[in-house]
Amino acid sequence: IGAEDEHGSYFDGKVSDARIYERSLSEFEVKRLYQSEGVIFGYTRNLVGHWTMNSEHLNGGSIRDISKYRNDGQLNGNITTDQPSIIGESFDFDGGDDYVKVSDSSSLDVDTITIAAWIKTTGSSTNNMVMNKENTYEMAAGTSGVALAVQATGCSGWCNSWMFQDVGSIQSDTWTHVATTWDGDKGRAYIDGELV
Repeated sequence: IGAEDEHGSYFDGKVSDARIYERSLSEFEVKRLYQSEGVIFGYTRNLVGHWTMNSEHLNGGSIRDISKYRNDGQLNGNITTDQPSIIGESFDFDGGDDYVKVSDSSSLDVDTITIAAWIKTTGSSTNNMVMNKENTYEMAAGTSGVALAVQATGCSGWCNSWMFQDVGSIQSDTWTHVATTWDGDKGRAYIDGELV
């Protein structure tokens, strides 16, 4: 969370309520997730990762994944915690070396996916990495929009990388809900619950 890997594409801004589903949420479900402002209200089916960024889920240098899979993440760099968010709290990533490392887990190996989070980018940052599972999938977002990359089945490296890049528009210094879905055939991007 917050970087491509420990060596780059660092997120510059705040992230809250980061989620990964092992299914492509429908347009209606993404809109409801946005409208609920992150309240856990029933869209927990196929939830394989949920990091609220709330201090109640911090344990020393780690953030607890509240999904049933417990894909907890280790904080790296100088992440500022306990920051206000549109819902609960957020982590403030400095864009230089901050990231949350989640250990590799088979529960995060998915064929269809939804990645969603509340973000607040800083300044004119463009493609900030929101979430990434190296050589598998990633979602980036910034003032230039939202991007999704999904690894093609049966190849090594990024042989079918960006499904779409820089779609929509995100205003900096404003809380925005971003989500991307991949149903195995088509990728979709949503900003504040709207398909872009």
